[in-house]
Amino acid sequence: MKRILKILLFLIILAIAAFAGYLFLGEEENRDIYTFIPDDFIYVIESDRPVDDWKDLSRSEVWKFLKTNEFFGDIASSTNMLDTMLLENELFTKFIKLGDLVISAHMIGSSEYEFVILVDMKGLSKLSKVGAGLNAFFQSLEYEVSQDDYFGHTVWDLKDPTTGDVISISQLSNVLVVSYDKSLLKSAINQTEKSPILSNSDFAKVHDDLGKNDIYSIFLNYNLLEKYMAIYTDELPESLNGINEILSFSSFDLNLGDDHTFLKGFTKQVDTVPSFLNVFKEVGRGKMLAKEVLPASTAFYSSLGFDDFDDLFKKFEAFYEEQTPEEYADFAKNKNKIEGFLKFDFEEDFFKWMTEEVVTAVVPIDEAKSKYAYFGMFHFDDYDLAKEKMDFFAERIRKRSPAKFLEVEYKGVPIRYLELKGFFKIFLKKMFANIEKPHYAFVGDYVVFSNDTVSLQYLIDANISNPPMTLDRDLVYKDFEDNFESKSNVFAYINNINLYNYLLSSMDASYRADLAKNKEYLLAFPQIGFQLYPGNGMYKTLLYAEFQPPEAVE
Repeated sequence: MKRILKILLFLIILAIAAFAGYLFLGEEENRDIYTFIPDDFIYVIESDRPVDDWKDLSRSEVWKFLKTNEFFGDIASSTNMLDTMLLENELFTKFIKLGDLVISAHMIGSSEYEFVILVDMKGLSKLSKVGAGLNAFFQSLEYEVSQDDYFGHTVWDLKDPTTGDVISISQLSNVLVVSYDKSLLKSAINQTEKSPILSNSDFAKVHDDLGKNDIYSIFLNYNLLEKYMAIYTDELPESLNGINEILSFSSFDLNLGDDHTFLKGFTKQVDTVPSFLNVFKEVGRGKMLAKEVLPASTAFYSSLGFDDFDDLFKKFEAFYEEQTPEEYADFAKNKNKIEGFLKFDFEEDFFKWMTEEVVTAVVPIDEAKSKYAYFGMFHFDDYDLAKEKMDFFAERIRKRSPAKFLEVEYKGVPIRYLELKGFFKIFLKKMFANIEKPHYAFVGDYVVFSNDTVSLQYLIDANISNPPMTLDRDLVYKDFEDNFESKSNVFAYINNINLYNYLLSSMDASYRADLAKNKEYLLAFPQIGFQLYPGNGMYKTLLYAEFQPPEAVE
C-alpha cells in the first residue's frame, strides 16, 4: 500500500510537469488501458478520476479511522503528504491531467505479490523522445536513474537511495506502466501482444454490467484467490476450497461513506462447470423473514431463500448426482434405507411444508456473551400442515426406532428432543453440522432446532416477551437491513459486538492475540451483511458494513 501511494505521488508530480509543458510533445494513438493488464491478476482496482477519488477517500471517516491501525501505520506519511498536496491546493489540483488509473495485483512467488500501476496520462505522450531531459527530471526527484530497452520500449529504473527500492517505468502511447517488480512491468508490455482481459467473456460481463458510479471499481479473479489466501493462512476455509471451479470473476462498485462501506456488483459463475449456484436460477427467491424470530442479540445468521424446499432439494439432488455420482449413490442409498425403515418419505412428509428459507444462526444466550447456541430453522406458511407432518415424523420414529422423542413444555410451547444422531447430515450435509442433539419447537412461522432445551427457551422468551426482543423490533437492525433486497437466495448477517467472544473462543492462541489487539477496529464495523441472488445472467452481489467510531459503539 505504501508503495502504491508513493507511485501516486510520483505520478501527480509527473502530471504537473506535463501540464507545465516540461514533457508535453503532442498526441499519439490512444490505447485502452485494459490491454496492459496481465491476465494472471488477483484483483484489479480502477479509478476513472484518481485525484478526485483520492480526495473523496481521504475525507471519509472510515479511512481516517483505519489509518490509525498499525497495519496502515507505515503509509501514514505518504497519505499525509498526498492530503496536503491535494486537499489544501484546490486550484493547483484542477490542472492535474491524470486519466484512468488501474492497479492490478499479481503473485511473484508462493508467498509474495506485487502491483502493476497503469495510468492514462491523457496529453502526456512520447516520453521516450525526451531523452536526457527526462533523466534530469527523475534525478531532480532524487532518484538514481538508469534505463534500458525492452523490445523497442524505453524502461527507466528509478532507485530510491534511502530505501534501495527500484521503481520501473515505461510508456506506450498514452499509457504509463509502473511497477516495483520489473518482470511485472515487462509482463504488462507483453500482454499488449496477447488477447486482452476484456476478451474474456466472463470478465467483460462483470466489467461492462458494473458501470461506474462510486469511488473505485474492484474486480476479483477467483482463479488466483486460493494462492493469494495461502499467503495469510496455512489452511484455507473449507468454503474457499475449489472456489475457482465454481466462480470466475466478481466486480464491485465501492461506496465509502462516513458511516458505511458498501460494495455492490456482480459475481460470474463458471458456465462450463455444474454449480450449486445454478440451482438458484430456477427456484425463485425467498423472503428474508428470520428477523421475526431471531433474538435481537443474534451474533450471526445465514439464510438460503427459495419458493419451496422440495423444489430446491430436487434440483440439488440432480446437481449432486451429476457432479459427484459416487457420493450421490451413497447419499441415495442412506436416504432410501431410512425411508424404508421408518416407512417415511422425505419429500412428502418432511419437505412439503417448508417454504421461503432455511436458516442457521449463532446466538449468545447469556449477558456476558460467554455461552452461544446454534439454531437451525425451517420456515413454513401452513402451521397445520407443518405440525401434521412433524407429528407424523415423530410417530414414525417412536414406532420404528429405538430412538425416541422426549417432550417438555416451556411457557405453553412444546419442546421435543429427537434422539436420532446424524439426521440432518442426510440431506443438509454440513449446514446444520453444529446441531448434534436436535431439540425442536414451533416458534413463529418456523420449526426451530437446537442442541438443548435451554437454547430454545431463550429463543422462546425473546419471542413472547412484551414487546418481543427480536431483530425485526430492533431499529438499528431494521435500518441496516434496508440496504438489502427483501427477497434473496443467499444472505448472511454478522453482528461483531455479539460475535466477538465467540470468535475469541474459537481461535487458537496466535489468532486470539491478533483479534484482541484489533478489537476496536473489528467492533467499529458492528453490522456486516452479504447478499447474493441471480441477475443479469450472473449473481448480484452486495456487501454492506456499517461503521461506527469506537466511542459510538461503546
